[in-house]
Order: sequence, then structure tokens, then C-alpha cells
Amino acid sequence: MKNRMIAQDIAKGLAVIVVLWFHAAARLSSFNLYPLIPFAYVMAFYFIISGYNYKSGRRSIGQSIWLRFKQLLIPLFVYCVLSSIVTLCVSLPNGYDFKSNAYGFLSSLFMSETLKAFKIDVAFGVTNAFSYAPSTIASWFVWYMFFGYCLFYCIADFILKKNYRFFISVPLLVGLTVLLAWLLEDVNVPFNLYYTPLVTAFLLTGSYFKKAQIFEEKKIPLVWNIIICVVLAAACTTTYLLKIDVGGKLRNGIGRFAGGNGTAMLGVVEIPITFVLGVACTYYFVNFCRLLAKVKFLQKPLSFLGENSLGIYLFQFCILSALGILFGLGNAPIGQEPAVWEIILKFFITFAISTVVSYYVGKLLKLIFTPRPKKEEEVKNDQSC
Repeated sequence: MKNRMIAQDIAKGLAVIVVLWFHAAARLSSFNLYPLIPFAYVMAFYFIISGYNYKSGRRSIGQSIWLRFKQLLIPLFVYCVLSSIVTLCVSLPNGYDFKSNAYGFLSSLFMSETLKAFKIDVAFGVTNAFSYAPSTIASWFVWYMFFGYCLFYCIADFILKKNYRFFISVPLLVGLTVLLAWLLEDVNVPFNLYYTPLVTAFLLTGSYFKKAQIFEEKKIPLVWNIIICVVLAAACTTTYLLKIDVGGKLRNGIGRFAGGNGTAMLGVVEIPITFVLGVACTYYFVNFCRLLAKVKFLQKPLSFLGENSLGIYLFQFCILSALGILFGLGNAPIGQEPAVWEIILKFFITFAISTVVSYYVGKLLKLIFTPRPKKEEEVKNDQSC
């Protein structure tokens, strides 16, 4: 059990490094090659591994949702505040614009699609949402995860009791996502809720992996690894050659975690491709990290990053933006590439700052929300009552 948890933390740590690099290096021409790299699909890993850690009957549905609220949405709010403060400080030399900063904060916290759904962008007079939200963090991941969990907790125990229920439910959830995305393609839906079934399908898959002990075997079957590698190579190569923006309607994250700059040629049909690639790449990625877990000098640093991965992920965007505005790191005129050394320097500075901030914010949140253990006198008084 201990080795499994170490492998998971190592996987989370390596995944957040990959994600940060993708964001820092987005303007390099080599970025177009990322769909060929299975590690480019790490966002699905976070959904699947979260489902893998689910324990049936441990809490009620309400308790489970409240726990995820504290673990996901409260940190999201904190990092939105911090990101807005950083953005405000960086933008002060150019003049303070209350409307810009207020809309940027709301967009970071609730997603721009939500603001558009309730016409809040009209109230602010926004014509270009991005220009009003330079510190926008990728809150899509947190909201997708939270609402995916809400549906997951309602159906997981029932579905996972029987294997056939799982194999029927997952394709139905993916198909429901395709249908909703097609019907609501031109509609601004709060939090892009029509993608909740897809995230729930990832979570259920992770739970089924746990039930089937997919990652518990001491020795990984060679034949199965060969099959997975062949499937991955074929799928990733096809994705790249056809210039498919994997799951292209899924808001620059779950839909573009391949890093590809494709043209979304297949539209919503790409959603099942996203699911298949996400599951296959997660299997490959976790088993690779199981091997890394045997390298002792990598255990502590990568596990530390894994434990703080959410904070690093949420805070990286405002630091990347601030470094570009203040020092011009990674910036270049349109049509030109930034220098590679600037990208590397920008990556390491962002990585260092985000890690430190995530660590101390995490400690603060634990201090606030961890129940205080009762003293001996309080326990005796409770017993006497």
C-alpha cells in the first residue's frame, strides 16, 4: 500500500512538471509535436487516479461532496485571490482598472463561460474576455473535477457492484457527453456542465482499475505492455497526422491536453478519442512512475511535488504572465519564436515560486480546516455527560 501511494505521488509530481512545461513552452514550434508524447495526456490521469482512490461506503454522498468542496473549491478561491493580487501589482505601472481586475477575478474563479451564460460579460462591457483576465487560472479543471465527483458519488456504488454495469455505463456517459456537446455547442453553459458525464466516466474507470487491481500487480505483464504501447503509438501518430485537436471542444484543457494545435476536424466525435487516449496513457504513465518509485533519490522530491500539485497547477499561470509582462521572458513578436533559454528560465522561476507558494498555502489551509484534536480534559467531560 505504501509503495502504491508513493508511486501515485510521484506520478502527480511528474504530471504537474509536464503540465507547467507545456504552458511555458506553448509558443515553441516543437509544441506541435507533443501529441506524439503519451505524457502529454496527463490531465486525464488526474481524473482517473482520483477515482482509483475512492473507497465505497466510507462517507455519505453529502459528506463526500463537502470534502471535495474543501479540497477543491476553497483552494481555487484562495489562488484566485492571490493571482489577482499579483496581476494587480504587475499592472499598476500601466494604471489601475477596477473593471478589468474585477472581471479577471470572476473569470478566473467561475470560468468565462459561466459569466457569459449569465450575461455578466455584457454588464462589464467586455468584448475580449482574455484581455480582461490576464491572470486567469485554469479553473476549468477544478470545476470539472468537482461536478464530476458530484455525479460520481451518486452512481458509483451502484455501477461498480457489477462489472456489466460498468461496461455499459461508461460508454453511455461518453456518448451522453458527445450528444450534449453537439446540442449545446453554441450555448454558453455554466461551468461547461455538459462535460460532467465524461469526467465521471474517467472517475469510474479509475475506480474499476482499483477493483480489478490493475496497478496492484507486482509484475506488469509484458504482452499487455506491448499492446498498450502499440495502441498509444498508433493513436498518437494518427492524432498528429490528422491534426486532430483531441476532444477539441473541451476548453483548452481536457480537450487539448495533447498540446496539439489542430483544427478540431472531427468536432464532438473527438470526445471518445479523448477518453480512449486518456485511459491508455494513464495506464502507461502510472506504470512508468511505478518504476520511478524504485529510484530512491527521486521519491522525496517528486512525492513532495505530487502532494502540492494542485497549488502549483493553479498558481503557475499568474507567474508565467507576470514574468512575461515584467521581464519579457518568453515573449516575442507575432510570427517569431521566443528564445529557448528564455522559456527554460521562465519555466524554472515559475516552478520554484509556485512550489513555495503552494507549500505554505497548503499548510495554512490544513491548519484552518483540520479538526483540532480534543484534549484529555475535554474527552473526560464528554464521557461524563
